[in-house]
Amino acid sequence: MKKRDTSHWEKNNYTPALLLFAETLEEATFHYSYESYKIPALNCHFLCYDIIQTAKDIERKVLMDGNFIPLSEEFEQILREDVFIASCIDNNKTLLYAKDKNSVYFDLSICDLKTKINRYPEIAVFIKDVCETGNTYLRFILSLIIDNIFSDVYSYENSSIIYTMSRMLISDLVNSGYSKEYVYTTIIDYFFNPHKPVMCNEDTVVGFFNCFTFEEYNYQVIFGINRKAARIFSKLDSITVRIPNGYEKRLLNLQREDDSVAIYKIETIDPYSAFINAANFINTILALHRVNQHESKLFITSKAIVEKQKADDIYENGILVQSSINPMKKKGNSSDLHALFDDITLINNIDPPVAFYRAIALHNGAIESKDISNQLLNLWTIIEVLIDTKRDNEDKINTICSTLGAILNRCYIYSCLEQLLTDIRVCSPSDIDTVLSQIEIEEQDIDAVEKFALILSLEKYKHLLLIILSNVEEYPLLTHRIKMYSEHIFADSQSIYEHLHRHGKRIQWHIMRIYRNRNMIVHNGAYMPYRDIIVENLHYYVDVLIDTLMEYYRIGFLNHNSIYKNILSEEASYYVSLGMPMNKKVKAKAIQLTEDNALQLIFNGYNGNMVKKAVDRALNNSKVNDVQPSSQLTENVLSKESASN
Repeated sequence: MKKRDTSHWEKNNYTPALLLFAETLEEATFHYSYESYKIPALNCHFLCYDIIQTAKDIERKVLMDGNFIPLSEEFEQILREDVFIASCIDNNKTLLYAKDKNSVYFDLSICDLKTKINRYPEIAVFIKDVCETGNTYLRFILSLIIDNIFSDVYSYENSSIIYTMSRMLISDLVNSGYSKEYVYTTIIDYFFNPHKPVMCNEDTVVGFFNCFTFEEYNYQVIFGINRKAARIFSKLDSITVRIPNGYEKRLLNLQREDDSVAIYKIETIDPYSAFINAANFINTILALHRVNQHESKLFITSKAIVEKQKADDIYENGILVQSSINPMKKKGNSSDLHALFDDITLINNIDPPVAFYRAIALHNGAIESKDISNQLLNLWTIIEVLIDTKRDNEDKINTICSTLGAILNRCYIYSCLEQLLTDIRVCSPSDIDTVLSQIEIEEQDIDAVEKFALILSLEKYKHLLLIILSNVEEYPLLTHRIKMYSEHIFADSQSIYEHLHRHGKRIQWHIMRIYRNRNMIVHNGAYMPYRDIIVENLHYYVDVLIDTLMEYYRIGFLNHNSIYKNILSEEASYYVSLGMPMNKKVKAKAIQLTEDNALQLIFNGYNGNMVKKAVDRALNNSKVNDVQPSSQLTENVLSKESASN
């Protein structure tokens, strides 16, 4: 989370709720958000598009029938739980009921897969039409957000609705065609521009919605090109080639005397989308020449000047737009020392399976690729290479879903609390570590995240929780998350289980969504509008999978079957410890969290990547003493890790 100045905001009783709205919007569209905070790929509106398209692809034999199973599960849950469906379409929960030949109603959700593939698209088309007629869906989101921001009594329930609806709004805008970059820059300019006062009233929220009219405008996109590319583009009627002026040379960094500019005119809803569409068109032309001539010296700038048309052949001053930040190239949290330690331990001390080397080579290919579809294919192949197991009578994709889901769930709560603690450190005016230092557990060496979990979960530390809340009161998004854990998720073992189970289910649905898009790309080059979103998620999944395998390699586990069996067994054992019996006939029980069991019930023994923590300790020690050479630090870490193992 970014620390923002709100001194230009008019403060009143509604400020916290409106600020929560703005903070949620910014976080969801910021490129380097934590994975769980990113834009949801779908809402109930665009899930309908997924249902319709997948059914068509199954009918055309592009996809197998099994692709519809997780999609139907998600669709059924949306129909049961979504507030828009309940309020505007199906308050009596009858959408999934149909009449048979005898005019007797039956429940489609308990029918066979073939029936669902035939029937669910019709329901999806109906919901889609309701959403889009008169912008009903967006109007509903606006109404619900306004009602909860400007409620006389602001509670956790209000903040939950604002948070959820804000994310659904962003999902709708991006899936409807607005580029994430445009949405993000609009949010920053509207809410966090210090030169533009923000009034905390309903008109402000309505005004933000009015920034997205879905009206198309005429743009011209100006790219810099070299002489070779100019010869090609000058032969095309759809592209204008000319000598650049001084302004264009400076912005596009054109340094050769024979450089030119290529101008492509396009109609779309925002300047960033204009750039993306124009770049795709021009790069396709260049790619065709490379296919025929294998020519690699055709140059086009990665940035362009985008100008909006004011009148016939008159364009206003443009903005400089660059290619979207490649999510594969985002700077991670690891230092060069972490990477060096990985190199030394893997090459000198461990002999990983051949599949691991193949996966790393594929990851390198994904990083270097500028094409999002190619990144998706490479990243998915990594998962298939590393999850190289298949249980009897089970499709490989189901093995991947259950295995990768367990790996991601294993570190989910710890990672979320670690990110929340990082955000508090960024935004809090006081030192959070001073608060954490007041917690000491006899005969246990617990880290900051575990201490934070105890504060959130135990009544004994309520006074420390209140201190943390008072320090982040100007950041309602952080307040909302803290209360979500302290008052709801960590209420007892059952609520922890429900939180993990729900996340695990959504992860499996999302993996299948990625798999469907992979199949679409392979078979007919198509993909869904949310492709860019799922690639960012997939990048995170691959990182976690590789990190997990490296943890196991270092303690001597080199067989992937054994590693995954251990993780799945630990997950099952964990759910039993949370009060969920293996026998469904036995009633589940809720266990209260105490100082003795809280950390086990929350984390199940997972407390971060031990190797990275060892490196961090070595780095911290080096700050106290003279800075040591990298090789010496790495040797120290190796010895510490060996001792801990």
